[in-house]
Amino acid sequence: MIITVPHGKCPRGSVVRQCDERANEVALTLAAFLPEASVYWAPSYRVEGDLNRPETRQWGWRREIQAEVERQVAGGNRVVLFDIHSFPDTSTSFGVLPPSGAVPQLVILDQPSMPHTALARQITSTTSVSLLAVLVASEINDITTQARAAGNVDAMLWEFNESSTRITHDQIGEVARVFADYARAN
Repeated sequence: MIITVPHGKCPRGSVVRQCDERANEVALTLAAFLPEASVYWAPSYRVEGDLNRPETRQWGWRREIQAEVERQVAGGNRVVLFDIHSFPDTSTSFGVLPPSGAVPQLVILDQPSMPHTALARQITSTTSVSLLAVLVASEINDITTQARAAGNVDAMLWEFNESSTRITHDQIGEVARVFADYARAN
């Protein structure tokens, strides 16, 4: 099990959004439920280079992640990788959910070749999170794309709303518990 946080390094005191402001909170919560997981924290600021794009594959942080993925696959393990992000609570981030017109609490940027609709349904049916969007991911979301290419890898990119009133810390814990159960079962 692997958790990546490519945009979690946040400059202090910045008034301009330059990172995924809740990604670290989410990853720490998930890591508490999955102590056996390897967690990869961004070593650099997003303005220095987007660690989730193909052009950063040769950076040390990305090479470490991919080496871990390949080691686990070579050892006969199925790898579950959670790529953790967060987004501003605006309709311009991922739109709104019909019929409510509300900004999502949680978004999965999913690959048609490996859909996670059952996991999304499990989250909305077993937690208090109800506003979840399942959207098709772009191939430029490269951490998951590269990891899946290694073989027996279930890699997914999750975006959490940055508003603590839209998705609370307790709700993040509920989702982390579902993620942990999913990772152990797969």
